[in-house]
Order: sequence, then C-alpha cells, then structure tokens
Amino acid sequence: MLDIKFIKQNVDLVRKTIQDKRTNVDLDALLALEAERGKIMLELDALRARKNNANKEIVQADPEAKKKILEDMKHVSDQISLLEETFKSVDAKFAEQMWRVPLPPYSGAIIGTEADNKVLYKKGEIPQFDFTPKDHMELAKDLDLVDFEAGVKLMGNRGYFLKNQAAVLEFALISYALEFLRNKGYTQFSVPVLAQERFFYGTGHLPFGGDEIWKANDKHNDFGLIGTAEIALCGYFADQVVEEKDLPIRTMAFSPCFRTEVGSYGKDAKGLYRVKQFYKVEQVVLCKNDVDFALKMFEEVLANAEEFLQSLELPYQVLELATGDMGPGKYKMYDIETYMPSRAKYGETHSCSLLLDWQARRSNIKFKNGEGKREYVYMLNNTLVASPRILIPILELNQQKDGSIKIPKVLQKYCGFDKITKK
Repeated sequence: MLDIKFIKQNVDLVRKTIQDKRTNVDLDALLALEAERGKIMLELDALRARKNNANKEIVQADPEAKKKILEDMKHVSDQISLLEETFKSVDAKFAEQMWRVPLPPYSGAIIGTEADNKVLYKKGEIPQFDFTPKDHMELAKDLDLVDFEAGVKLMGNRGYFLKNQAAVLEFALISYALEFLRNKGYTQFSVPVLAQERFFYGTGHLPFGGDEIWKANDKHNDFGLIGTAEIALCGYFADQVVEEKDLPIRTMAFSPCFRTEVGSYGKDAKGLYRVKQFYKVEQVVLCKNDVDFALKMFEEVLANAEEFLQSLELPYQVLELATGDMGPGKYKMYDIETYMPSRAKYGETHSCSLLLDWQARRSNIKFKNGEGKREYVYMLNNTLVASPRILIPILELNQQKDGSIKIPKVLQKYCGFDKITKK
C-alpha cells in the first residue's frame, strides 16, 4: 500500500506504474473517492462542532430557546448519521482501490512482461550423461519414491505421496536448510498455516491472488491456508513497533504451503513441479527504511539461496523480472531457476523480493527511530528451499547409469545414506 499523499503528489508516476505492472486500478476513481471522503469529513466535522456548541448553549438557554436548540440538534444528529453511512460506503470503495495500488519499481527496472525477463548470470555445470537419463517420474516409479496415483485418489489432481528414501530426503533438505540459516543468525519460527483474511491483504496475496488461496469452509471465520510462511511472519510482526537498534530482524520459517493452482490449469500437470501442497523454508527480513541498506539485504537473502544451491551442487541461473511479472508490491525482484534435465531448461525454484514499506503499511509494522519517531520498516523475502520441486533437479541430476541416485554430500549426514538404490 502507498501513502495517499504520495499518490496525490506523484499521479503521473503512479499511473505509469499501474500500466507497467499490469494492475487493475482506476486511479481517477481513487482520487475522486479521496476527494469525496475529504468533503464528507469536513461536513461531519462542521456538524459535530455545531452539536458541541449547542450542548454548551443549552445549559444557559431559557425553556423556549432550549426547545428550539433540541429540535435543531435532532436534525443535525440525523444529518450526521446519514453522512456517517455515506462515508462508510465511500471509504470502503476507497480502501478497495488503495489495496490495489502498486509500488513504483526501482529506476533501472525492466519495463515489460514475462517475455522480457533477463538472465543475469548462470552458475554451475550442467552434467553430460553417457546414458539416456530418466525424468523424476520414471526414477520415482523405478525406485518406489513417489506414488502419484494414491495422491490423486486422496486429494485430486496434482496430489502425491513421497515414500521411502524420497520422504527421508525431503526432511533432510528441510533440516539442512534450517541449520544453514541458523548458522547465519536467522531466528527460526514454526508458524501457523491458518491465517485470517486481513493477513493475506497484509502481504499483498489479497486482493490479487484470491483464486490461489485455499479458504477454510467456516461461516464464522475468514481463514485461509497460507501459500508461504511470509504471510505468517508478516502477521507475527503486524501492528508492532520495533526498536531501530534491533534492525535488521532476520527471520526464517519452515511451513507446509497450500496453493490451489487454478491459474495454471493444464500447465505442468504431471510430476512434482506444480503441486497443491508443499513444504518451504522462507527468509523474511525487516530493516530500516533506507533504500541502499535494503538493497544490501536483498543481496544477502539472494546470496543465501545461491550458496545453498551451490552446496547441493545444482546448476542454476538468476533472472531479473520485468515490471509486468514482478507483482504489484515489488520494488525489485529476482528469480532463481535450477536446471532440470527432464524439462531441458531451468525451472523456477526461488523468488527474491524487495518491497520497501509496501507490506509494512498494509500490515502496520513500524520501528521507532533514534528521535522516537515511528516509521514503517522495509521488508524483503526469499525462498531458501521448497520441496518437492527442488527434488526434481536433485533426483534427475544425480542419477547414475545403474539406475541409482547419488545423495548430495551435504545431505548425507541428514539422510543416513549416500545413495538411493532399488530395493
């Protein structure tokens, strides 16, 4: 969310941002609603002041004057009630538009769509097999690692069960990821997977991604299942004021994640690439409202993910996302894509985002500066690992000619084995 003062002072910039980010906001309607809100508030203030003055006058008024004042005040009270109802309606329409206003990206951002995303660099060697490699679904079937049929039976399309060494491997990855970030000073959280609707608005997953959220079927509540621990961690700090001396606050959380994937009907329908339930370790950082410092933190959370992939010996590339693909709240956004032989290309495994105070305003997260003034923090996040998608490159890139799969060295102590073989 942006400050309405900023919007009014930078109308052309905001209008361009709406266009560049392909967001559905009627800026003219928003400004008209803001003007109408202001007008109603002035009228209400005048009527309330008139009522307050009458309350003072009535004390010393004679009976006839008192009667006239009371009749006049009843009329004023009726006007106030009507205006309050009007204001409530206008304010709701105003808020609906405000939730949708995108954050202007940094000055060097790529203006365009997904097709304009730019590969910045690649790291790691893509292995050359001297045999015909199998995709992760074939490997999973041969080694009894995943049961897709049982998963579909239980939860419908995109369902799966991880079994045997694959189930061990997944939690080995999670254990390694959590220790990896703990060693870098990140505070570990275990978070709820249910959140109230307002916290989805807080991160910007509403109103933009409503179709992707699994809603709890409870007429008494407005709960949804989180698609990332980012929602829970932002909710943890919502309505808080932290001390400047405590910034930056580096946090991370492991959680199950849930997405309906309705927007990807027919896309990546088979295998582990796009599923409705998965596990993720997420990095979320709060820092002071200094762009240069926030950009350094952006590089830090990006470097964490890269170092993690390098330790797994997985080849990857880093992309800068264009404005039309980065999402409304992003100031700057990079994706990391890891190479997957079965796709014969890199596939997205990480998203690294800097949002300045866009989420903090929505979630009401502030810090108290050295002068005692309260200001909004800047926020950023990045994946460290998401499973089962990351299992695709691990299984496919580490397959051996004899049909076995070599376990990356850093995971062997967590797995208790160094190779997956047919039983």
